[in-house]
Amino acid sequence: MNRNFHRNLNINDDFNVTMASMNYNGVLLASQAEEKNEDAYEDDLADDDDMQDEMFKRKKNSNIQFKPFNEWKDVKEWNYELKNGESVECMATGSGWNAVLTNYNYIRIFSNNGIQKDLICHAHPIVTMAGYENFLAIVYQSGPAFNGYQPMRLKVLNMSTRDNRVLLDADCAVTPSS
Repeated sequence: MNRNFHRNLNINDDFNVTMASMNYNGVLLASQAEEKNEDAYEDDLADDDDMQDEMFKRKKNSNIQFKPFNEWKDVKEWNYELKNGESVECMATGSGWNAVLTNYNYIRIFSNNGIQKDLICHAHPIVTMAGYENFLAIVYQSGPAFNGYQPMRLKVLNMSTRDNRVLLDADCAVTPSS
């Protein structure tokens, strides 16, 4: 590990982290939402301490955390909690931005400072995303599956423009029955 480039990280798994995305700016961590089971016996156990009860409720929602690598810059760690059953499905990081796909087909774009810069609603189910510098690549299903073949498309967005301009939207070659 190059200590001249980044600091030591201590990552506590307070929110049951299930996925991560990392680049030279930092690491983006996320947990998926869990179903709340509000049976009567659980209410008896959770009434012991209000602080513990608040943490218990918060763990049920999906959480996003960003931890920067460079402590000398003005970028600080941040957390964002998704509410109303919204859960993280996929993530990608780039140069100064972080993209989070949720189960509502929303792509939430965050700055490295934790400010939500954009909210994109995608019309088709997304398979995966990847980020590099100013580019966000999205692979999505473009139609129904037929005869063992699922048509896919690749969309590349330029994240450095205000409107996240689409640079490419083309068919994505996939092997049949894969």
